[in-house]
Amino acid sequence: MVHAAFKLKRFSQGDVVLHNTVKKIGTELGGNDTVDITYFRNNLAIGGPTGESNYWGDYGAGNPYTADILNPGDHSSFDYDAVGVYGTPYVARIGGKPFSEVEKHSIERIEIEKTDSMLI
Repeated sequence: MVHAAFKLKRFSQGDVVLHNTVKKIGTELGGNDTVDITYFRNNLAIGGPTGESNYWGDYGAGNPYTADILNPGDHSSFDYDAVGVYGTPYVARIGGKPFSEVEKHSIERIEIEKTDSMLI
């Protein structure tokens, strides 16, 4: 997946995001515009490096972050989610705050490393 697992943009409202597991290049859990009245529960998001060749049409992978929701609005709720990264430094934020500050019951800082036994 290149662009976005969840289409949280263009002032999206009323999104319900439950029980998802997604691994993608670039920002995994992202929203580049204001979202509001969004309800997140029990999601696992693993982001990774972007690279220059990871484009589809005019869409890129975003920053190499695991979570980057720019403006979650006043009525969004994030709880019991887990975020992590592969092959890039850990960055997770919601509304410019660290993920764990907004997501009180979170599991964060999952870092996956390549080992000799992993298939390529």
